Amino acid sequence: MLTTVGKVAVLILVFVGSGVARSGQASETDLRVFEFTSTLFAPLGRCQLQGLMATDGARHRMALYWTEPGPMREDSTSFISYCDILLTEEGVHYWIHGMAQPGVERWSDHVDIPLLPHRDDTQSVIRSALAIVHYLRGTPEPEPFTQHLHCFLQDSRSHPQYTYEYTPDETDEIDLFSETATDRLIFNTLPLGRLYMKNALSNGTLLWDLRRALNNETIVRVAVKRKVNAQQVVGSSPFDAHTLGQWPLIPESYRFYWSCRSACSELTSSADPNVQASGICGRIESYLDTRQMPDRVRRALERLWFDTALSAGDARRVRQSLQVVVSGFCRDEAVSNGQALVELGRIAENLESRYPRRFRAMLAPRIEQMVEHAGEGILEAFSQHMRLLSVNKWFSYGDMLLETVRRQGYGRGDAVNALAVNFKAERLAYEIKPFDPSKAIATVKLYLTLLHEDPPPGTLTIDDVRCILEKGLAGRRPAEDPGVNGATIENVIKSLRLIAGEGPFRGDRAKLVESIERFATTYLDVCRNKEPIGPALATFLALSFHDISTPRDHELLCGQVSKLSTRLQSQVNTMLAARALHVLVSPEDVRGIFDRYCEEEFRRYVDDPFCAAFKLPLTANEELRLASKLVLRLNRIEPLFEEMSLKVKYGGVSAELKEAMDLHISRTARYLLSSTAFLRRPSYAGVSCHYRGGNGFATVIPETIYQDDRRAREGFRAMRYFHLGHRLQSD
Repeated sequence: MLTTVGKVAVLILVFVGSGVARSGQASETDLRVFEFTSTLFAPLGRCQLQGLMATDGARHRMALYWTEPGPMREDSTSFISYCDILLTEEGVHYWIHGMAQPGVERWSDHVDIPLLPHRDDTQSVIRSALAIVHYLRGTPEPEPFTQHLHCFLQDSRSHPQYTYEYTPDETDEIDLFSETATDRLIFNTLPLGRLYMKNALSNGTLLWDLRRALNNETIVRVAVKRKVNAQQVVGSSPFDAHTLGQWPLIPESYRFYWSCRSACSELTSSADPNVQASGICGRIESYLDTRQMPDRVRRALERLWFDTALSAGDARRVRQSLQVVVSGFCRDEAVSNGQALVELGRIAENLESRYPRRFRAMLAPRIEQMVEHAGEGILEAFSQHMRLLSVNKWFSYGDMLLETVRRQGYGRGDAVNALAVNFKAERLAYEIKPFDPSKAIATVKLYLTLLHEDPPPGTLTIDDVRCILEKGLAGRRPAEDPGVNGATIENVIKSLRLIAGEGPFRGDRAKLVESIERFATTYLDVCRNKEPIGPALATFLALSFHDISTPRDHELLCGQVSKLSTRLQSQVNTMLAARALHVLVSPEDVRGIFDRYCEEEFRRYVDDPFCAAFKLPLTANEELRLASKLVLRLNRIEPLFEEMSLKVKYGGVSAELKEAMDLHISRTARYLLSSTAFLRRPSYAGVSCHYRGGNGFATVIPETIYQDDRRAREGFRAMRYFHLGHRLQSD
């Protein structure tokens, strides 16, 4: 519920904002300035934010001006790169990198703003963080409700060391996804409890820790230290809203970097972007040659120099800046092998798109340089980041890395070969081959000719569809508003008219009622009604009306999946036999699991009108991608088999071990099912597809997709991807 950036921003802003006095006059003699670092401990690795704070007791200013590691600074809709915030008695002035002018909000304006970000954008995160600050500054909740963070902040003020722990028990557990779970409750009752810690060190540094109480795992650590005395900074006007984004106390090299970033962001709207980019390159080159700066700023400027040289189309500067960037990776001990590998991958992607013919010649010397510097460590870095290379489709770059590792002789041959095999599987799993319409089956050829047409006529009128929806939604859990189903149905009917016409439509009434009932139940259980169900219902109803697949198509698809299932069963049995686990799970057990959790369930989905992805046979490329995904799946669960083998060897066979092994195998069988469906997941912003064993499939489609009458059909055409997959891209 709290995004990564939300956790960081909320924590820092709470510490700053909770101390804003409700009354009193500002005094320059009370002015204090602090520097802080905020370290986020996340699955993607540690990320550190640097910033400054100033306060005179009644006004507070906070600026985040740096992030590490470098990839975190990549443009994103939600990551806070650089922001400057001034909190006063009346409200908040804020500036976020990219804003032309600071924004202003009164504290009273935050009453109805959600405490937790409900959208994936920087503004939403900042506004929610400010709403939390306002909430914590307000009147404490009446008993028995206790705001744990509020208690910690209040009670810790007079103590150099203080700890406040909240551990949930069965009496106060809440369903974080239920409709009754308010932002206030979620913010206060997070999974695994919370441990808040304050520690004043002897050197003047104040540490704030946020941990998960039940496993003592650190989430965020903030270190705050007094920077300079008041007399040195009074002239810099820290509370002047006109200086937001230009605070002189922020080191000049950082401000220069962000000014260059801003200039680069304007290149797309420039009348002569090449000339403007060349000018920015000149500024960066001059600055790098004549100024001293921290290594991290130098690295970032060198990378920005490379990106700008690409925009300028200056091959000489591209080569020069690329050499400097990689040399910086090798020189800076703060850059790990993995970070260097990922950053060079992003560079390689941009380089290949701009210079496809000269890409290898330009990149090869730099890969040689990086691999030679990393030595044996490059193998571990490659193994850890292989998935990231594949997801980003950095295949050429990955191949060049492996070629260089082999040529330079790092690592054992079998280790390099194993990496190469796994990377090939990753490549095949993500590589999409162009579709050849001449090789399409008859149904697909006909479907492609009908893309811009209304669905084939049938016997179901709009009134029939309304009745079908009423029956299908009748079993939904009671909502607070008794008219919610009626409103949903009318919205679905309106959208259907826009994207599929007036009908009459083809379809089996009983099957459609059953599909809607199943989909609505699953939608609530899996997606928790985070978005209105109406757009998804309209989409899958319209897709069912457009479905022209035949029983033969269904049999071909089932046969393809059955073949993959048989191959996967054989591989699982081989893994079991190699570890003497057949005493725990026999081949008959494996076959029964796959029959139950894959093939039988798959056929039910093929017969379901709402399961649009299970209607047309797989293309050759889709079959290859699925087979490769299954290889990767087996690689990922191999350690589980190893662990189970040791337990059987030293503890013997037990019902608990068999149950655990059956669970791992059933998840592998279901992985084939979900992977098949997700091959045809539309890459449309806001569309998310889910599969949860025991519940089934559910899809969230943004509420805005059919609101613009003029573009409704265009939005629905993208949803036809559920039927065709990447074949739609070739139309």
